[in-house]
Amino acid sequence: MRSVCSPNWGYGTELKVLSANNEEHEAERVTGELIAHHFVNKTQYKDYAILYRGNHQSRVFEKFLMQTASRTKFLVVRRFSLVLKIKDLLAYLRVLTNPDDDSAFLRIVNTPKREIGPATLKKLGEWAMTRNKSMFYRQL
Repeated sequence: MRSVCSPNWGYGTELKVLSANNEEHEAERVTGELIAHHFVNKTQYKDYAILYRGNHQSRVFEKFLMQTASRTKFLVVRRFSLVLKIKDLLAYLRVLTNPDDDSAFLRIVNTPKREIGPATLKKLGEWAMTRNKSMFYRQL
């Protein structure tokens, strides 16, 4: 089975960056923005997703979602394959924003399969280290 991540509707709303004092404040702001967007744009909750940095954050987001939209069903997806795909997507975004992020590059270099083996990756790493460059730089 092959997965393709591509936009279906063209350009959408620009991303919004929020700052918060702690995890609870962050969850409160994100869920508030989500619910406000839902009511203003008359969308369905199934059209939204919250991607968070770690599993430890799920509980605080669930808490605020249940408090603010108690009549709505929220699906908490924890399927392992989906988590891996999300981590791959985030690694691609990390490389796009920071081409020097070798750990993100190593995660995506074979996603999808490109048959780049350990020996090639070792040589690439050695090349990058001796030249003080990122592994991604060598691929450009």
